[in-house]
Amino acid sequence: MINPTNSAAGSYTRIIDLSERIPNVSTSIAAWVGEAEMGEVGVPTLVTDTEDRRAEFGALDPQRYGFAGYGVNQFLKVANRAYFMRIVNEAKTALAYLTVDDSGATDPVLRLVNNSSQGTNTPIGVDGNPLETIGFLPTQAGIQNVVGYFCAVNPGRWNNQISVAVMPSNPAGVALRGNGHNPKHFVVQVYFGPFTAGVAPVERFVVSREYEVDETGQQMFIEDVINAQSRYVRFKNNDLCPVFDVVTQTAETFNGGHDGQRVTVNQIIEAWDKYADPDRIDVSILVNGGYTHHLIQHKMLEVAAKRGDTYAILDMPSDKQKVADSIMYRRQVLNANTYYGGIYGPDVLVYDEFTDRKIYVPISGYVAAVMAYTDSVRRLWFAPAGIDIGSIVTGKQERSEEHTSELQSLREISYAVFCLKKK
Repeated sequence: MINPTNSAAGSYTRIIDLSERIPNVSTSIAAWVGEAEMGEVGVPTLVTDTEDRRAEFGALDPQRYGFAGYGVNQFLKVANRAYFMRIVNEAKTALAYLTVDDSGATDPVLRLVNNSSQGTNTPIGVDGNPLETIGFLPTQAGIQNVVGYFCAVNPGRWNNQISVAVMPSNPAGVALRGNGHNPKHFVVQVYFGPFTAGVAPVERFVVSREYEVDETGQQMFIEDVINAQSRYVRFKNNDLCPVFDVVTQTAETFNGGHDGQRVTVNQIIEAWDKYADPDRIDVSILVNGGYTHHLIQHKMLEVAAKRGDTYAILDMPSDKQKVADSIMYRRQVLNANTYYGGIYGPDVLVYDEFTDRKIYVPISGYVAAVMAYTDSVRRLWFAPAGIDIGSIVTGKQERSEEHTSELQSLREISYAVFCLKKK
């Protein structure tokens, strides 16, 4: 068949463009330091959407945990990468000891009891990570009857919703001993709420206090299983307690977890140092999250300048948002001189789904969201402001009603920014 383009005989070259047209994506990666209901402490943790943030750090509560989480949520509605670092002040971790009355008995009796001060039954939490500070010594009285302890994966009063049950692992209809059942294997079940008959656990593990593998080759040693797989608890085994048959069951609801006090200015300042090295963590925006003490804001600007690749979005203090007060704060209190940040206001009135009311929140998270949105639909060098940012044509993009609503809310934001570079 003759090619209509090249009708004569011969060799012809043709270029076929197989390159993909990649749509604009947001390269904005924001970083926060703040308080939260739960979550690992002192470690910048990557979250990719609002559900991820909630699973890692829990519900929002402006009275207990401030406003940083609100900003993270808003940012993640238009972007897909943010780092949040939880900090606490004297928060307590709940801990419950697993004990046995007599490991040499025919049917040893297990008990799971909350940690309490000696001579009392009042549950108390412990500071920091118990796995790093609480061990077992042969000189302790009765240490051979302590199997080990369970503790919550991180501190906070959320610990007190956890229940743990320990029970034999024999299937229904199979005797505790014999018929192929190993009585040294047992089940650990974790509940988010009280241990109640008929309620399904959120986690279930079949474990052993001996180093062995199951029929599929998976490790069964209790520390290796619980500490690697559970989202809620950790376990510390006591090697001084002999291994015995598990033929009874026990359960306990944790108590003693506590949020502690509100964090201090110095704690927040120290936490921002975790973001100072660009080779260790990739971020482009540092977000104030409502912690508006001028020393904290200076620290953020210092980190941004040290990195050289980030911009600090600062919040104007809520009591300084009248024009004259804002100017005074920027000039006389903050008194910064840098290209690496700006201070924004006023606060934003939003609906809070957690308290079912409207509240004012710091604007920094919303400004970060506008930057991410502008980045994704335009280019990095376009300003996240102007009269036409809300009418950008982004092509054939399918958006949910919820996402469309969020974009509309961003388009309606009005804010003032104070440049921090002096002339």
